[in-house]
Amino acid sequence: MSDQVLAARFFDAVQMPGLVAAGLVEDGVQHLRRTYVRDAVTNPVALRQLRVWAAGEFAGKPCIGCDEAIGDDDQVSPTVAMGDDGPQRRWWHNECMMLGIVGHQYGVCGCHGFDKSRASALELRSRLQATAAAGQYPAG
Repeated sequence: MSDQVLAARFFDAVQMPGLVAAGLVEDGVQHLRRTYVRDAVTNPVALRQLRVWAAGEFAGKPCIGCDEAIGDDDQVSPTVAMGDDGPQRRWWHNECMMLGIVGHQYGVCGCHGFDKSRASALELRSRLQATAAAGQYPAG
């Protein structure tokens, strides 16, 4: 599989669902996809992360957000976190990562009685999907 195809598959599987849920128009999504593929194939670190993602090396590892094991079919995003032995590759469930980014805007945060669990992250995903379906978004 070429690096361009790998980057495009990663974008489609991991990045696109969040962009669509956020209501980004098709032209904007496709522009970001082209930019991502172009930039990823020239970045050795990004290529390593893409190859790990394609190999499914994240399955069974704990999510950095909720500490639950990541499943084979979960949508994930890579990150680097400091561990006892220095920097380590870690993974987020996409919903867990979004919890810290837009959770408060959608009422899924500590202010509203939610914690940083997988259940809270899945509640955020359902609220994102509902607002996208209705075409309504919270005020910035």
